[in-house]
Amino acid sequence: MSPPNLILAVALSGVLALSACEPEPTGTLADPTLDDVQWVQRGIGVRYQVTVGGVRTSTLDADTTYSFGSDGQDSIVMSGMRLDLFEDNGAAQAYITSRTGMMVPLSQLMYARGNAVLDIPAEQRRIESDTMYFDPRGEGLVRSDVFTIMIDAEKTVCGTGFVSDLGFRNIEISGMMSGDQFCRR
Repeated sequence: MSPPNLILAVALSGVLALSACEPEPTGTLADPTLDDVQWVQRGIGVRYQVTVGGVRTSTLDADTTYSFGSDGQDSIVMSGMRLDLFEDNGAAQAYITSRTGMMVPLSQLMYARGNAVLDIPAEQRRIESDTMYFDPRGEGLVRSDVFTIMIDAEKTVCGTGFVSDLGFRNIEISGMMSGDQFCRR
């Protein structure tokens, strides 16, 4: 082996040896109080894909998940979540992000909590609230019952909550107000 290649080989083996000695990360990415709760399964970097008739309807990504219930399917608590929603033809439609959330797999009911944001890129519309509910099977709605701000290309309005169909064509803001004096977070 020539001297430059020998030096490179020694340097690489040193880097590999040092990287193998790094301590394992401790703790979780989710609420540390969940470590003391009787969960069935914990996942890190989790993705759920939902399809209907072979067409993707949504994708849920979470930094950390905890599954509860006898088989881990009663409810799933998440941190760092993002729910991508797709149209019937599979095209991206909107997404919801939040700090934490909960999902019930059998009903697909999802609850987003902590800086929940619904972003509808095609409409240049963004809805911000502390909490949001996504119920594709039951009510067929996305809604919030707390202070909400809706920002679109033309105006900013706020109110005591909102409700929308799953196609985001009919969005109603409850107790609607407009103007910066009302719509500050």
